Amino acid sequence: MGSPKDHSPKQAAIEAWISGDLSHTGERRLLSHLDQCATCRDVANTARAYRRSVEDVQALSVPKLSWERISEQVISDSIPPPPSSSKRGTGH
Repeated sequence: MGSPKDHSPKQAAIEAWISGDLSHTGERRLLSHLDQCATCRDVANTARAYRRSVEDVQALSVPKLSWERISEQVISDSIPPPPSSSKRGTGH
């Protein structure tokens, strides 16, 4: 197995492959390398998992904020409750 420096061109190819920007010839060469190189295969698997996670997060539906509802909640939370009308202990 070569030094880590030997893998830097492959990392660029892996990034291009994952984003769909690698040529057909480049893809064949990369896949051949991945068959032989556990280090680059691990990098490719990790990068693909990361990309899927990012795509999953981007696909999430975020509910639309209702500023009216939020404003009403803030106002109701800031108004103190009315004093208790209990007359216990006053002797009346």
